[in-house]
Amino acid sequence: MGGGIILFIMAWRNFDGSFTNPWIIAFLFSVLTIAVFEKILFRSYKCPSCSEVLEKPQVDSERSNEYYHTCPKCDIRWYTKMFVAKD
Repeated sequence: MGGGIILFIMAWRNFDGSFTNPWIIAFLFSVLTIAVFEKILFRSYKCPSCSEVLEKPQVDSERSNEYYHTCPKCDIRWYTKMFVAKD
């Protein structure tokens, strides 16, 4: 995040109307990289046993509204130790 801010400032200061400026290219590359990491790496959970990508978490009503993931391949329920926020 800090690197992206520095690249943005440098791109802003050196913008000359052309998008071929190395600072502009570096900033756009960092934004694209962050978007890819957010979509692929940070939003997906893998099964600790078989490394299968898990589906969205579900809420367990019997266990104090705790989130869990179910692995379709292993047929195992993995609890996240995260709880549903109470209104």
